[in-house]
Amino acid sequence: MPAKEEWYNKKVKEGFFIFNKNEFPAFTGTAYDPLIFAIINGAYSKNPARFYGILEPHIYFDNGKKDFRIDSRNIEQLKSDLLSDMPLKGLQILEIESKEPGHIEFLKLLGAGVDHNSSIKINEFGAGRITLNNYEDVFQGRKYDITLSNGLLANGPYIRYNGLSGNFCGLELYTIFANLTKKDGLSIHTDGNLITSLFITFFQLVGLQTVEYFRYADGNDKFMLIMKKLNKKVTGDASFKVIYSELKKRNPIRYI
Repeated sequence: MPAKEEWYNKKVKEGFFIFNKNEFPAFTGTAYDPLIFAIINGAYSKNPARFYGILEPHIYFDNGKKDFRIDSRNIEQLKSDLLSDMPLKGLQILEIESKEPGHIEFLKLLGAGVDHNSSIKINEFGAGRITLNNYEDVFQGRKYDITLSNGLLANGPYIRYNGLSGNFCGLELYTIFANLTKKDGLSIHTDGNLITSLFITFFQLVGLQTVEYFRYADGNDKFMLIMKKLNKKVTGDASFKVIYSELKKRNPIRYI
């Protein structure tokens, strides 16, 4: 097996190619690039050989680092190769509270349908704050192949409401993401102190299986969490509160 293919295969986990931190291709030159790569990778997760075929011409050996890398110096050619393959064709994507439009336009060019609600802030959905009690007023039963967030899931004043804790509000948002994700779909999140493997038990109880959790860049909270929706489970507000309450009994510090 050629050395670069062996290197690639070692970095594939559950169908996802995991870069070293700070080395994700600069598709848009924004903080969304690691997320974009994960979304594209998700479309190829059942066919990593095809993904390798697209990436292979862009893999080179860096003599300075003594390791293989993706050559971002020719990023336009990689983008062209992906645009020709249209890996996201037919996939429906929802982001909650998109920070800027550039990555959305790129995802559309790759074939994705992106929900028009993706740019709405969490405190501006319909009557106000999006919650488990009202999210269906907006989404009306729609489900998505991929749901995502960037910089949203952080325990701080912004996500809190009605005097509830940041952990409670953050896990409620995770539950909304789970409910909106199709069976076998992906929910991918980056950049926030609530993006952690500490809540794996909770994720399982709302139908999400952790596929991969890793640091994608230097800096505080620069982690990525990739999860798969295992079933068609929809968790309502009452059930969410029961789950949270039971887990709080086991770990009152984590589920404060």
